[in-house]
Amino acid sequence: MCFILFDIELSCQSRSLAQFIDALFIALFEFELTVSGVRIVAERHYRLVESSELGAAEIAAYQIRPD
Repeated sequence: MCFILFDIELSCQSRSLAQFIDALFIALFEFELTVSGVRIVAERHYRLVESSELGAAEIAAYQIRPD
């Protein structure tokens, strides 16, 4: 997909906000294109919080964490 759009070799990671689990939780999915079609590679659940609920250590860890 990246090669088609940008004419360069990149490693794309297709991610999607698929659904709200409830008012405070979301599910994010990562997809992969295979010969048999698109499949889910990973599913992660996150709790939505106000920024004021995060401490300095959590913010610093978020800034350096890998995808």
